Order: sequence, then structure tokens, then C-alpha cells
Amino acid sequence: RFMTGKGLVIYPEIGDKLDIICPKAEPSKPYEYYKLYLVRKDQADACSTVMDPNVLVTCNRPEQEIRFTIKFQEFSPNYMGLEFKRQQDYFITSTSNGTLDGLENREGGVCQTRSMKIVMKVGQDPNAVIPEQLTTSRPSKESDNTVKIITQSPRSKVPAVEEPGKPG
Repeated sequence: RFMTGKGLVIYPEIGDKLDIICPKAEPSKPYEYYKLYLVRKDQADACSTVMDPNVLVTCNRPEQEIRFTIKFQEFSPNYMGLEFKRQQDYFITSTSNGTLDGLENREGGVCQTRSMKIVMKVGQDPNAVIPEQLTTSRPSKESDNTVKIITQSPRSKVPAVEEPGKPG
């Protein structure tokens, strides 16, 4: 499920495969038309595919299922193949609105209205603490904030503590 404002976050490893499936139309429901793009973070955040679009798959055939497979690999044998690096994020989105007329939309669309974005965190731990969530506090004035350096003399193995302002 796409989470409002965030989309869907997945954690593929190098060697994994991801199938994107455009289902065949169901007789009782209208077909939804989408063009899916691999985009940069700023494009996913802005729901814009205007600059440097990289089309992955176009869902525009109601009469048949369309399947597109992404293989997470660091090197592709195909010069047009996708390559992924560990510890990097990759983004898929659609700026289409679901209708045939809106298939070629390059801004907004279901990216904006339904948060249709996929964040692929390649080779990352889903339980890792995100650095942006870490907070640091300013040291208190009461605590001793003096930097103490312990050095090792080549002649003696006894550590010495140098005090600020005194020659070492």
C-alpha cells in the first residue's frame, strides 16, 4: 500500500528481482493507464517527470497483462540495463492520472493524488536508524568540556595526560 505522502518503501538486496505488473482489465472495472518512471529524489518529491525522464513501463494495454522485471544488479550485461549501488535510494513514480488522456502527464498525477511512489533502499537495513532522526544536544556549561589527549611515549608504555596550556 502507498502511504500518504511517503509512498511505498522497499529494501531490495543486490541479486533480488522486482516484478511490476500492469494487470489485464477486469470486465466490470475501468482500466487504469499509467506510465512509470525511474526518477531522482527531487523529481519524486516534486511529482515531476519533466526533466530527464527514464520510462520503465507503460501500462496501456487493457487486453493483456504487462510485466516489467527489475533485477537489482551492480553491473548490467546490457548497455541499456539498470544498475544499482548498495546504500543508495532509487525512486519510481507515475505522473499519469489513470486515464488514457492523462497517460502522458509529466507533473502531478497519481504521484500527487495517491502518493504513488516507490522508494527502493538498495542493500539497506529496514531497522537502521536514519541519521536525520538522530538529535544532538549542546554540551552543558557545567560539564567539563576540555579535550584530553592521551599519548603513548615510544620509550615508556605509561600513558600521559596532557593538560591544555602546558607543553607536552
